[in-house]
Amino acid sequence: MTLPMERCGWARRRADWPAGRPRPSDRPGSEPTFGDIGINAIQARAGGGLWLGSNTGLLAVDAQGRVLARMGVGTGLESEVVTALLGEEGGDLWVGGASGVQRIEPGMASVARQDAAPVISGVRLFNRPLHPDPEGALTASPTHGGALRLRYDQDMLTLDFALPGLPQPVGLRYRYRLQGFAGDWVEVAADEPRAVYTRLPPGDYRFQVQAGDAGRWSDRIAELPVSVSPPWWMTWWARALLVLAIMAVLASWYRWRTVQLRRQSQVLEQTVLERTAALREANQALQASARTDALTGLANRRGFQDAVGPRWTALTGNAALLLADIDHFKAINDAFGHDIGDAVLVDVGKLLDAVARDGDLVARWGGEEFLCLLVGTDARARAEEMRAAVSAAGPRAALGATRVSITAGYAAIRAGESFQEAVRRADALLYVGKRGGRNRVVFED
Repeated sequence: MTLPMERCGWARRRADWPAGRPRPSDRPGSEPTFGDIGINAIQARAGGGLWLGSNTGLLAVDAQGRVLARMGVGTGLESEVVTALLGEEGGDLWVGGASGVQRIEPGMASVARQDAAPVISGVRLFNRPLHPDPEGALTASPTHGGALRLRYDQDMLTLDFALPGLPQPVGLRYRYRLQGFAGDWVEVAADEPRAVYTRLPPGDYRFQVQAGDAGRWSDRIAELPVSVSPPWWMTWWARALLVLAIMAVLASWYRWRTVQLRRQSQVLEQTVLERTAALREANQALQASARTDALTGLANRRGFQDAVGPRWTALTGNAALLLADIDHFKAINDAFGHDIGDAVLVDVGKLLDAVARDGDLVARWGGEEFLCLLVGTDARARAEEMRAAVSAAGPRAALGATRVSITAGYAAIRAGESFQEAVRRADALLYVGKRGGRNRVVFED
């Protein structure tokens, strides 16, 4: 039996199905639809179901109308268009087509299972279709090796897919994935053949879609390469410039910091030098003040001993100590006050120091006493000059008629004699002079 050679759908012919022939299930939603494929001949299959001769080859369907197998020119048929079918009791099938009649064994069709090849039927950005354009976002149709190139801000992508050219089997389903973004397949029903992506990160991806029925997935996969370009600040050259800028900033900061540290080091060194010098000067001043009489500016007792001590042995036989005392100094203090007394001390110290020569040393020994180191063979004469200089200076105006004089004891430095022994001898001679009438130098016999 052959049906009229008209293009019809299974659903439209279902009411006219011949009595006694198996037909699709009456369950709602299970009715298969073959679209506009022309069904030219129908033959019952051994074991249930039907053989359908169509314009696209020989189809085997089960009792529910699911496509189980397909034969075409590439899988054993001599003609793609099947116009007549005749079955034998043994199950063999005679197929009539444009190339004549051909005998088919049922097993030949069973090995050539339906291998659905889905296609990516549309690409939309922000729900607006993209048309193939070599210079545009979609370089060509996905079925002809096209690729999708997006900017980072084109962040709402919809990909439609379909299964064209064959009857849509019952339980048709799809699954898709975007390699490089998510590795797992996402399964969708046949009435929602689309995938939607928003805010894809910059990178290279590959969109894949696969079709199948309730029993298996097809081995054929439709693919579309997708690339999302990064914004300029995420490009390699922007990152390189950023790295270079950071390096330049760090280098500049390092140079600035090095200069600052060098300057701080120089300032610190200069401060240390200045403070060290100030401390040295302070120490020197302290040492000088410790060895200098604050009133007269002459050496004090400690200063005199520190200066003479290292030279003492060398001074034997060539120097003498002169211990001088201002006559009636207590009376001057009592009569005219300590300020005038201090002025007299200063004047006497200056007169003694003026007579001294290089190598000599004049010191205020304590109170109104002065100790002089006189060096050289003319030391005796210089001692007398010192006494005379004080006497010849005349009275100070503040003293009225009171004259200032000194009495001194002169002791030559002897071999093996200590400094203290020489001072005691000079002091003893001084008191001899005091008792003898003052204003004189007493020399040893």
